[in-house]
Amino acid sequence: MNQDYIRTARRQGRIGIARRAPARAARWTVARRVLPRPAIAGILTGSFVIETIFQIPGLGREFVNSAFNRDYTLVLGTVIFYAVLLIMMNLVVDVVQVWLNPKLKFE
Repeated sequence: MNQDYIRTARRQGRIGIARRAPARAARWTVARRVLPRPAIAGILTGSFVIETIFQIPGLGREFVNSAFNRDYTLVLGTVIFYAVLLIMMNLVVDVVQVWLNPKLKFE
């Protein structure tokens, strides 16, 4: 809000630019910092390491234990579950980004 073009627009009476600036800044912040896809994947896959190191009961720890015990059905089920979860989270991120920025279109 303290950028030169916004101050100039306010002084010249161009209210539209000054009113749209916060919405444009919020769209960029949400699209780039709040909803990044690699962060979602990192959080989910990082749970394997954290749950194993700190002995927290969870799906990541069960996955590691089943891999060591060669329980292939549990390993396969966990991989499929995490894959579906990541795909769904990517879809949610795409829909929210299109909703926030109307210039983007689904193809």
